[in-house]
Amino acid sequence: MNETETREKIQTALRTVQDLGDPYRAIAFREVLRSLLAAETPSAKASESTGTTLAMSLNEFVASRSCKTLGDYALCIFYWSDGSRLTPLTSKEAFMAFATAHLQRPRNMSDVIGDLVRRGYLTEAAERKGGQKAWNVTPSGKRYVETALQAAEK
Repeated sequence: MNETETREKIQTALRTVQDLGDPYRAIAFREVLRSLLAAETPSAKASESTGTTLAMSLNEFVASRSCKTLGDYALCIFYWSDGSRLTPLTSKEAFMAFATAHLQRPRNMSDVIGDLVRRGYLTEAAERKGGQKAWNVTPSGKRYVETALQAAEK
């Protein structure tokens, strides 16, 4: 990358974050510039592991899958967050994601997560997040979402 391209990317990053408030502008600028310099756009960075993009919202992703149970929906939420680089998720974050996706929230999120762990679709993260246990999708959980929960025919 030459100096002109670098300057153009800096200007693009500055234009992107110009409307943000002071405490967030510097952080956003750094992240947008990092993404631009890596030759990826921040709004559509593809996930190497899942093929999903940040451009697809959680609601769109869940709606595109043929989920039948709360466990299926929860697994799709964890899968999407993995593709969006938002993992690991805590039980509380997963519970709130149900509301974000406009889904009926489970009465006991811990039971849903426990079932997914027993089935081998989730695993406990190495480190706690905010003092709470956090969870990651396993390769078999990813396979289940990609095969058994194939995109719903509309």
